[in-house]
Formats: sequence, structure tokens, C-alpha cells
Amino acid sequence: SKGKIINTGDMGPLDWQEILEKSTKVVRLIDVPGKDSYSKPMLSGICSQYPDYACVLVSAIEGITETTKAHFHLAFTLKVPVIIVVTKTDQIDDEKLFKVRDDIKVLLKQETFGHIGLVMKSFEDITLTCRNLEEKIVPIMFISNKTKKGLELFIGLLNNLPSHNDWQSLTDDSAVYHISDAEYSDKEPPVLWGTMYRGTIKLRQRLL
Repeated sequence: SKGKIINTGDMGPLDWQEILEKSTKVVRLIDVPGKDSYSKPMLSGICSQYPDYACVLVSAIEGITETTKAHFHLAFTLKVPVIIVVTKTDQIDDEKLFKVRDDIKVLLKQETFGHIGLVMKSFEDITLTCRNLEEKIVPIMFISNKTKKGLELFIGLLNNLPSHNDWQSLTDDSAVYHISDAEYSDKEPPVLWGTMYRGTIKLRQRLL
């Protein structure tokens, strides 16, 4: 795929089989609510999905907020690498944009977090940064959905990001499935919902 998005083809949307056949990487984005009033669903979404990375969105208009700080703290506490994406960059001037950038860098350097924020300006920056993400480096992207500025770089970042979790070892390990909910019926066996933390489960396999 060479880093190009291939959700659709010449004849319309592709099905999953076609996407997997043509892809070198499949990126799954999990959207969780960011407002304080939705903190519990957001926390549940992050903890239950075992993400490789946390993408924290920062509005260029509002800048760093207390909610942003809480999201940083949560991701770093869970040892999930962070990517920062500053949005709505077309709606402010350069002076305000530079202030948002500096505020993010200063916040990341604080003793509470101890990370280094690097602004991605080119594909070379992305390549070098992706090789050193374990060194407490946080990529910072600036994008505008209206003008599309920065979107190509962001897609390039997603294409180059290495997997943070060792999925192969988790798959080969014994099965661990955490049940989060269940539905019971008088006529049918119970239906269980949960998260597969490691291992694999086959059809009709008995679990303890």
C-alpha cells in the first residue's frame, strides 16, 4: 500500500478481505470521548482495548486544558506512548500556534511527565522519531481538516509507527478473556462480552 489509504477502490468501498490482501499495515482507530463528563467511558475504552498508542487531540483554539493534562497523565501512567495532534490550525494565526506548540513542549518536560515533544515537519522527522519512540519522545502534529494541511504527514506517521505491543507473544500465550457483561435467556445459552487479553479461543473450546 506504500502508506496510502486503501479503504476504497475504483468500484467503491473494499471489503475486509480485499483490504487485508492489499495492505502492508492495518490501523485501527478507537474513538473515545474526551470531555470530563465522559471520563468513565473514556477510561474504559483505553483500558479495555490495549492500544499501541494514544492519540491526544488538542484544539489550536483552546490550547492546553486541564482535560488535556488528565489525558496525558492517564496515558503515561498506563505506559501507552502518546501522539499529539493539534487540530483547527487554520483558525488561528502563527503567533497563537507557536504558543500552543511551546505550551505543549513545556508541559511534556515537566517532572510529572518527563517527555520530549518533537514537531513533525517532514517525512524524515517521522522516520527518525519512529525509531526512537521508546526514548520518551512524543511526536507533535499540526493539521487542518478544512485545508488538509498536515494530513499527509499524519498519515505518514501512522504508516511508520511500529507496534508497541508484542501481539505475537500474546497470541501464543494461554487464553485470558475478561468478561465485562453478559446476557441471559431462558431458551438460549448466555452471551458474554469482554476483552481478549492474550491467547486465542477456538470454536467450542472449553475454558476454565
